[in-house]
Amino acid sequence: MPASMQNVTPDTPLGATLVAGGATFRVWAPGATEVHVVLQDFEDFEPGDTSLPTRDAQGRWAGFVAPVVEGQCYMSTTSPLPSLPSARYLPTST
Repeated sequence: MPASMQNVTPDTPLGATLVAGGATFRVWAPGATEVHVVLQDFEDFEPGDTSLPTRDAQGRWAGFVAPVVEGQCYMSTTSPLPSLPSARYLPTST
């Protein structure tokens, strides 16, 4: 299921940003033809599950994914794979 563009603006920062109802994701991957966000279950990932729908002229992909919660682990992958995927987590607020 592709991510939506809800809550995504030109000012959306790189990385994951918690917003009401989910999180925005922006990834710089100028050589990619697809970018996917995987939440928690990295083992059962299927390409296309959560694909970021747009790429701008500078190679930044963006999208909104819901539901996402504070502290949840996520990973982004690109196609073609230039290197190993990166895994991250949504930090908890202090």
